[in-house]
Amino acid sequence: KQWYQRRVRVNELESYVDLLYDDMKTKTKGTSLILQLARNPDNLAELIENEMVLGALSRVLREDWKKSIDLCTNIVYIFFCFSSFSEFHSILLQYKIGSSCLQIIENELK
Repeated sequence: KQWYQRRVRVNELESYVDLLYDDMKTKTKGTSLILQLARNPDNLAELIENEMVLGALSRVLREDWKKSIDLCTNIVYIFFCFSSFSEFHSILLQYKIGSSCLQIIENELK
């Protein structure tokens, strides 16, 4: 099966995060797989507790958002899934996700 047709599993999260340390196409694949997990609210607590996931996603967003609209959209959508629940807002603040999103919007408006 193609990667976008695979059934994602939360116990494979570490392998999805490993994809974020590769080339742009592979990073986009990794963010797509993580997004599939994040779209299920039952997985959000496990995702948010994993500092490796949040650190990698916030780093890739900061460093690579200009390089790929698909990558950027996937990551912003992942963080949007978290933002729907007030108990996750402090974590989003800690990783400066709002600041990163505003920077992206400001750049797009120019």
